[in-house]
Amino acid sequence: MQISLTKNDFLPIGQVAKHCNLEKLQIAINEAILFDLKPLLCDLFFDIDVNWESADEKWIELIQPLGFIGCNDKNFSHQGIKNVLVRYAYARYTIINNLDDTPNGGVNKTNDFSIPKAYNDLKQISERYRNMGYELWKEVEMYICLKKESYTNSNFDCKSCGCNGKCGSKTKIKGFGIIGNNITKKI
Repeated sequence: MQISLTKNDFLPIGQVAKHCNLEKLQIAINEAILFDLKPLLCDLFFDIDVNWESADEKWIELIQPLGFIGCNDKNFSHQGIKNVLVRYAYARYTIINNLDDTPNGGVNKTNDFSIPKAYNDLKQISERYRNMGYELWKEVEMYICLKKESYTNSNFDCKSCGCNGKCGSKTKIKGFGIIGNNITKKI
């Protein structure tokens, strides 16, 4: 598989510890490729996989962020498939990173100076990044539909003009309501 990400790809979107468990990060990336990105791209997935490192402008325009002219000569942009994948992988990493497999079963990481986040909080954060990934995907999909003749293996349900974007509606991204409390020690 050619599609890949590095730890540095996550810097703009979320906190990955300087000494993070790179094995867990790679697991999250692999899962996001196979279970999030591949179903979104359908038959186009294999073309993108082969051309992930391509210098061909056609693939760079799809994988990296791009501003473009869409329907009715309006300005649009997308953040690229790479940024979609980063958000899906980070959503998976927030859940995977909290669990360590031991000979005695799964345990939460903890030490004297930290308190692990509750699973429901992690799930909410994860869902927030999944939602962001999907919103970014819709922008990329609009571009693919607009350039359908360039991406012959795309089999998306496109509107006749190639514009799938909807503007002016409220955001659907959730995940900003995490409640925290200060912990005090009673003496």
